[in-house]
Amino acid sequence: MGKKATLYLIHNLMILISVVLLLMALGGWRAAYVDPADCSLFPFLGLALPVVLILNLLLLLYWTIRLKAWLLAPLVALVVNVGYITAMYRLPFGRGEAASADLTVGTYNVHGFSLGEYRRVMGQVAGLFSEEGADVVCLQEFRLVNRYTMDSVARVFDYLPYQVFKGTDIALLSKYPVLASGLVPFPNTGNSAVWADLSVDGSRVRVLGVHMQTTGVAPVRTALSRERSDGDLSGGKQAVIRLRDNLRDNARIRAQQALKLRRLIDTTTIPLIVCGDFNDTPASFTYRTLKGGLTDGFKACGSGYGTTFRGFRDMLRIDYIFYSDDFEGVRYDVSKVALSDHRPVILYANLRPAGR
Repeated sequence: MGKKATLYLIHNLMILISVVLLLMALGGWRAAYVDPADCSLFPFLGLALPVVLILNLLLLLYWTIRLKAWLLAPLVALVVNVGYITAMYRLPFGRGEAASADLTVGTYNVHGFSLGEYRRVMGQVAGLFSEEGADVVCLQEFRLVNRYTMDSVARVFDYLPYQVFKGTDIALLSKYPVLASGLVPFPNTGNSAVWADLSVDGSRVRVLGVHMQTTGVAPVRTALSRERSDGDLSGGKQAVIRLRDNLRDNARIRAQQALKLRRLIDTTTIPLIVCGDFNDTPASFTYRTLKGGLTDGFKACGSGYGTTFRGFRDMLRIDYIFYSDDFEGVRYDVSKVALSDHRPVILYANLRPAGR
């Protein structure tokens, strides 16, 4: 094959790649609008969106250097997904000072305090939020083990004297008195949501802590790792099929959980904060359903790359804090501590004057 024919082949191959990646980017954008129960393809496209957009960016540079009109394909892919990009990365401008905040809320999937000795890790988590001046903390995958009780936890988190624990895997700890609280169970799963109405300097504020259905990736990844270490790759195909099925089925479960919580959110008439581990990215039906008209704290006052999960090469943002228009976000931090497989998220916010 001559040089001219080779260049022609490469050119057409790049066109084909550009079209495929554009279609994948459009599918990733659409994923937030389609219930996974109606089409199981979109959750996979949404999950793949970070890699798809990076490849589109490289294609944009390629076609720009080549001065070809095909640069419009990756350009459209990126422009359509601006909402997703800004939910993942924010320029470090306009960062407020935490000292100006009326309310500081933290959320953290603590992985059962299992990355080390239980009490020591719990103490480190408590110290982290204490240093940040947290007024309310929501902990997911919260577990009591051995001789530890909620009284033990209260002594460690002594700066948050009010606790809401409904016996599930979520605990809400508060500096402010709890006026009322409740559990939102998710049937046939180990997940749930917990809400608490707090008396915050004379205002009634609701905090809704959630832990959505898992992705189901971890068990499959563990099985594959075990097979690789044993030198046995015979189960690789079955593991991939199991991974696909887990992702599909759990996306559908999260969507139903999100719709259930949406009904609670829509009937809440007081200042509201929604926080927790959604186990889904900003390119998901779960994210869009739970956010609704609420503000994503990271998009309002975050900075840098917003990844909250330490696995998958730090590419996923699945932990969030949303708030109603009754609040104004001041600052939003994602801590880099390694006390869990997730990262803690902290929002500093002010209550707007009534009537605004």
